[in-house]
Amino acid sequence: MDQQKSYVPEGKPFKFCPNCGAKIDKDAVICPACGASQTGTSGFGSINNQQQSTFTVSGRDLDGIKNVKTASLLGIIGIILGLVGARAVESAILSRGLSGSPLTAISALFFVALIGIIIGFISILLYRAAFRHLREVDGRFGTPYTFTTVFLVGLAILILALLLLLGGVAALSLSLVLFAAVLAIIAVILLVLGDIIGIILGLWRVGERYDNTLIKVGAIFYIIPYLDVLAPVLVFIGANSVEKKLEISHPPSDGTVM
Repeated sequence: MDQQKSYVPEGKPFKFCPNCGAKIDKDAVICPACGASQTGTSGFGSINNQQQSTFTVSGRDLDGIKNVKTASLLGIIGIILGLVGARAVESAILSRGLSGSPLTAISALFFVALIGIIIGFISILLYRAAFRHLREVDGRFGTPYTFTTVFLVGLAILILALLLLLGGVAALSLSLVLFAAVLAIIAVILLVLGDIIGIILGLWRVGERYDNTLIKVGAIFYIIPYLDVLAPVLVFIGANSVEKKLEISHPPSDGTVM
C-alpha cells in the first residue's frame, strides 16, 4: 500500500496538507513538501490512541464524504431491490405448481436485477468520485481511487464476457464460449482486487481520516457474508455524522459544489 509522506517527528501533533496530503506539523504555515500556504483553513481534530491528530478541512472533504454518503444510500436501495428480486424468484417457483405461468414473475425479476445493476454501477462511480476528491487532500486515497477504476473495468469485461457467452451458446461455438470463460475469469480477478483494494480499503481510510468507527466497521462487513447487507447502512450513518461535523468546521460558503 502507498505510504503517507511525513514531515513531523513521531509522537508530535500533526495535520495533513490540503494541497498534497503530506503529514506536516500542525502549526506549520507553509507545507515543506509542496510549499502551499496553510493559513485560512479550518481545523478538524480527533483524539486517536491518546494523541491529538489534526488536519485542515477543505471543500474536497465535504465533496468526498457527501459522495460516500450517497453511494452507501444507493447500496441500501440495492439491498432492498435484492430482497424484492428474491421474492420474485419465490413467486415464480410457486406459480409453476399453479395454473398461472411464471413468466410474469421472471420478467419482473429480470427488471429488478437490471435496475439493481444500474444502481450498483452508479454507487461505484460515486465511491470513485469520493476517493478522487479525498486524494487531493490526503495522498492515501490514491490507491483506492485507482482500484475503483479497476473494478469498473472488471465489470465492463464481465458484461462483455456474458454477452459473448450467450452468443457462443446460440451459435454453438465452443471457441467463443471458451474465450468468454477466459474473459470472465479475468473480470472476476479485477472485480475482487477492485472491491478489496478499492472500495473496502478506501472506506477504511475514510473512517481513519475522520475517526469514525461506524465507517470502518462497515468496510469490514463488506467482506463478511451475511453481514455485508449491513455494511452500507453503517457507512451511511457514519458518513452522515462526519458530514455534519465537517459542515460545522467548514461551512459550504466557499462556492464549492458537489
